[in-house]
Amino acid sequence: MAADTPDAPSGGTPDGPDGQGDDSAAVLGCEVTADHAGWWVELVVGFTDDVARRRIGPYLTEKHAKVAAHHIRRAADRDAPPPTGW
Repeated sequence: MAADTPDAPSGGTPDGPDGQGDDSAAVLGCEVTADHAGWWVELVVGFTDDVARRRIGPYLTEKHAKVAAHHIRRAADRDAPPPTGW
């Protein structure tokens, strides 16, 4: 994980007004970018009051990053909750 992308959200609370998690997030973008360290997937998620940007990677090749971006975007767009238990 990159040092310039903190794990904690940049403000706001994860709970909605009723104490439950805020369910109104939408994936705004999932793009592949390159820098000196390799290829990265940049995931941008919009909430009602904030936008969160995270870099995932690095990947050694652009092809690996594009495949990862496809799967990350596909998983983020799902309506079902993630699986529990393996």
